Amino acid sequence: MNPGRAGVGPSVLAVSALAMACMVDVQVSQNAAATPGCPFTTRDLLSAINLPVTGDRCLPTALVFVPMGGTPGQPGVVRCILRETSDTVPLAMWCTADHGRTTDGTTCLVDQVPVVSGQPAPNGTHGFYYEPHPMTAGCFGRVVYTAGDAPPMGVTASLACVQVLQGVADGAPACGIAPTGGACTPIRRTGVICTTAGNGSACFHNSEVFLETGSPECQSGACLVYHFAEATAPASRHMHVHCTCRCGVPAALMASIDPSTLCTCPTGFSCVPDVFGIPFDPSVQGSYCVNDAALASVP
Repeated sequence: MNPGRAGVGPSVLAVSALAMACMVDVQVSQNAAATPGCPFTTRDLLSAINLPVTGDRCLPTALVFVPMGGTPGQPGVVRCILRETSDTVPLAMWCTADHGRTTDGTTCLVDQVPVVSGQPAPNGTHGFYYEPHPMTAGCFGRVVYTAGDAPPMGVTASLACVQVLQGVADGAPACGIAPTGGACTPIRRTGVICTTAGNGSACFHNSEVFLETGSPECQSGACLVYHFAEATAPASRHMHVHCTCRCGVPAALMASIDPSTLCTCPTGFSCVPDVFGIPFDPSVQGSYCVNDAALASVP
């Protein structure tokens, strides 16, 4: 299989509740190759984010704003889905079309309103939009509801996003020699080094999972950053940052891949299903080997 450019597929701006739904991955059998070859043609840093949206709705990390048609200055969106749930408030009380919402019967999905970066949503629109530069210390982005459309008390909201943070478009990278579990140093999300003093926009966060494809250090070409609180717990890096490999894929992809390209996780690592889901390119969708110590440390 030649996956081409890894990352987010062309239809990602149209992600829906179906696209973000959980999948059942088919994991590789024990006789599969332990270390698949280097499958990537570009070096990218991909991010899967799951964040609670509470209080002032500030986010601990900046999101990638994508103008419609790729033209700067045009209205755009972030590649995210905002979900709401409640154990005490009936869905019918707030999850309605006139508030920019739809429901799948158990959760409420909030429409995202395209806006010009840094400007509010147009009058008469309903749902939420992303404010990239809030004037609040330590706040690197904010979820903003349109006028009159904030949820009632008792509703819990969470944001799920997929992003390509950085990439090298040309030239096939050469994979390295470190096996799954070996040390790797992924490219930085902003090109700036994280510091424990709190350079939040440059740090990896425990709300995010990153995958560097085309890693020059890993045999598989895949370097994983799994829920790593870099600014506050840098000493735990060895648990959360390591070479990984894809150990399973969604059932829908099994017929299109060579099973020998999947791996068996080594001792001390578990095959975690659906680490990167449907909104990502098929070349990276699926299950990945994760350090058991990192899994145990994530709530």
